[in-house]
Amino acid sequence: MIDDIIHVHQDICYDREKWRVWADEVDSFTPDHNPEFGRDLGGMHWQRISEIASSFVKDVGGGERDATLADIAGLFCGCGLVNGFDSYADHSARMAYKYLTERYYGDVMNGRDIDIICHAIANHVSGEEIQNVIDAALCFADKIDIGVQTIKQPVTEVQKAQMSLGGASYYVSPKADGMVSINYEGGPNFRPYGFLKLWPEGYIVPHKAANFIDRPFALFLNENTLLWKPDNPPIYEE
Repeated sequence: MIDDIIHVHQDICYDREKWRVWADEVDSFTPDHNPEFGRDLGGMHWQRISEIASSFVKDVGGGERDATLADIAGLFCGCGLVNGFDSYADHSARMAYKYLTERYYGDVMNGRDIDIICHAIANHVSGEEIQNVIDAALCFADKIDIGVQTIKQPVTEVQKAQMSLGGASYYVSPKADGMVSINYEGGPNFRPYGFLKLWPEGYIVPHKAANFIDRPFALFLNENTLLWKPDNPPIYEE
């Protein structure tokens, strides 16, 4: 059982021999290495995912232990990018497994805890194998934060579209069967349907997460324009 979430989170983030080295290396990549590295995909991204995932678990009724595991999974979800963008989630899961086993196994977490964390990391890009609320939370948090990234040097059409996004937030209805929704804050130059066509994972994967916890899902623009829900698929033409 992990009792001190703040201690574990800070202990990882201040590790200048491992975690911060990975984060700094990912932050230093440019589009010359791979177009995806035009995004801010390093340490701040991982910490934002960590915070969103932990909050999401609590918002859907999860306990402190599951929120802690989601928090830690978020911190490692992209460390495998040091090996390149291809299969980075699998690389991240393996790196996290080695790190957590060597550092915390038998002290603040057990083998099942570590397996849960690493499965969430390996699955967070596609959402194909959501097995628990931690998997769902990491899928949800990753797509929210990517959707509003600060782009270092936009080179892809998705990245250029993201430059017109001002933010994103999510809301979980307190009702047992209530809606899970994401709201994008788009400026006057934001083309929502073009953006969704370029990056369908941005709503399909969160929908998978909401579906797992048996909640309806919807995507909004500026709080009042419904972009997508299961019975109202997006129309890409403007």
